[in-house]
Amino acid sequence: MKRGFALALALVLMLCAAGACAATLATEKQNTYVYPTGGSGPVYVLEFERAKFVGGQKLAVYSGPGKEYYRAAGGYAKCDTDEEIYIAGKEGTWAFVLYWRSNGGTRTGYVDLSQLQYTYKTSDMDFAYRKAKITKDCAMTDDPTLVKENLAYLSAGEYVTLLAYYTDHHEWAYVEAMAGNVPLRGFVLKDYVSLE
Repeated sequence: MKRGFALALALVLMLCAAGACAATLATEKQNTYVYPTGGSGPVYVLEFERAKFVGGQKLAVYSGPGKEYYRAAGGYAKCDTDEEIYIAGKEGTWAFVLYWRSNGGTRTGYVDLSQLQYTYKTSDMDFAYRKAKITKDCAMTDDPTLVKENLAYLSAGEYVTLLAYYTDHHEWAYVEAMAGNVPLRGFVLKDYVSLE
């Protein structure tokens, strides 16, 4: 069983590295991750505004505020400060941004502000960190604007951390989940997320 699972996981990782599929969240031991929860207040609502970064920089983009989080584009996701970038706020030194991609879609993720050539000030985000459950099999995306591609898939019954809500063509829940042993953040339809 374990050997079969390891082979299946290796195949999934190879396909994902080649850009052939999104990360799959189904694992042999589901819901064992200790989710960062504990909040009890109202759920934060995300808003993005145009960022004014100094041009000429290419910034690594991670799905969460740290290098331990999943990184899209086969581990090479990045944004160019010469292009349009929008910012929602920051967690620590990591800014949550949205930017346009060459395929016509958008991508959201985090860039490390300490890597900028110049200091950039933005406000802290007040995420909810509420324990929640996925109520229906669904896709997670890092493109809440046009949903050009999926980041991962979540199964009904999985636990996630609800961070915030966001509206752009759809009502979204912004959540943190796990892909194997790698944390990632993204958007799922709000109707598929139930607070515990």
